[in-house]
This record gives sequence, structure tokens and C-alpha cells, in this order.
Amino acid sequence: MDYTREQAIEVITAAHSSCGEILRTLNEVNKDCDLVGAAMLDPEPLRSSSMSLGRSLASLEDGASVDDISEDVAKALFSYNLFVMEFLQWKAQVDEDE
Repeated sequence: MDYTREQAIEVITAAHSSCGEILRTLNEVNKDCDLVGAAMLDPEPLRSSSMSLGRSLASLEDGASVDDISEDVAKALFSYNLFVMEFLQWKAQVDEDE
């Protein structure tokens, strides 16, 4: 599927925003886990995806074409999706253990 610049900016912005929301939630839950000695989830893969999406968004805003950033965005979104699945499983386990 080919995206226009505006569509790409919209998709990347939404994913980047979602990364921030998940990171905030993860930080809060990790603090609670640390207090009770439960397993914590490493946020680094999500931070990396978020930074890559941010760079791609900045590149688009600086005039890069959608084709120029498509590979980086695809990798970041793939990593993001894997992390979200892991996060949801981990969060469900944490909630169940409480």
C-alpha cells in the first residue's frame, strides 16, 4: 500500500504517541513490580522503536519522501507490534498476580 506524506505522518504520529503512553504505563507498573519483587519488563525495545519513529517523522517533516523512510518505519512498527503483544501478556500476568 502506498501512503501519501500526510497519511504516513498520521500513522507514524499515532504509533509514536502510543509508544509514549505504553512507556508511561510500563514505568508505573515496573515501579510497583520492583516494590513487590515481581518480574519487570525491559522497556528498551519500545524506546528504540519510539526513537526510530521520531527520527522518521522528523525526516518526513524535513522533506524526505515516504519511500526514503519506509524501511525504517516498517522495522520500527514490527518491533513495536511485537513489544505490544509481549506487554499485554506481561500486564495480564502482573494483574493476575496482584
